[in-house]
Amino acid sequence: MACQVKGIISKSKVCQDNSKALMSFSNRELGQWILRDVLNLKENELLTYNKLQILGIDSVRIDKIDEQEFEINFSKIGT
Repeated sequence: MACQVKGIISKSKVCQDNSKALMSFSNRELGQWILRDVLNLKENELLTYNKLQILGIDSVRIDKIDEQEFEINFSKIGT
């Protein structure tokens, strides 16, 4: 299965009961993208809800493109 992150396709798999989790092949790459590229956190900086509010984000959404492809998106507050 593939998961698209910022136009980059990464190997991933659906796991846990009822397929409620998505695990990437490279959690380091996924973490780098989310924490540094999207949220602009510095090394060792904690993510707080206040920081999310400043960015206008309140959730991460996994969108199913087809049976083998998913896309990770960030939702604006209140959507």
